Amino acid sequence: MSPFVDITSYGHGAFKVIVVAALLIVMQVLMVGGRFLSRKMQKVPLAADDYVLLTATILTSGLYALALA
Repeated sequence: MSPFVDITSYGHGAFKVIVVAALLIVMQVLMVGGRFLSRKMQKVPLAADDYVLLTATILTSGLYALALA
């Protein structure tokens, strides 16, 4: 038996992890992008929480990308 696991097989559940991680990246980017777009449309200046949210988005997207790798 090989010590390596084929992550493309459905039997190990890894495919589900890949799909969920990819969906979370897309959903997160869309939501954060919508927030920044709404702030721009309302002509509201960006505050500290917006920059914290952007940093968190970048870091968690990197975490999900590591799960996909």
